Amino acid sequence: MDLDERESKLMDFSNGKIKIFGSKPQISGSGCNFQRHCADMIFLGLDYKFNDFIQSIHRCRRFQQSREVHVHIIHLESEDEIRAVLESKWRKHDELMQRMAEIVRQNGLSNISYDAERP
Repeated sequence: MDLDERESKLMDFSNGKIKIFGSKPQISGSGCNFQRHCADMIFLGLDYKFNDFIQSIHRCRRFQQSREVHVHIIHLESEDEIRAVLESKWRKHDELMQRMAEIVRQNGLSNISYDAERP
């Protein structure tokens, strides 16, 4: 499928003109907003790319999502280890987000300084 056709279908899904849309997380994971018309996701097969996986989920589970988001993962038994790694990374991600939210609650955003020169 050429780039213009892919972009058109992606926009149609984002705007609710297409009910079912299939894509790879690397293609429609970052930068797309599906929360207005999508609350169910199905992953067929897994790989170790946690960022693509979590960004795909965040395309549906984000601000202005009015429904509970359901994530279904269909994978081979041989991918059990990959799933375990993704779940571990997801727990660590949730812990980090919780820590960051607590820091902001305690300090606010204006009191946090960042030194780009400091490693």
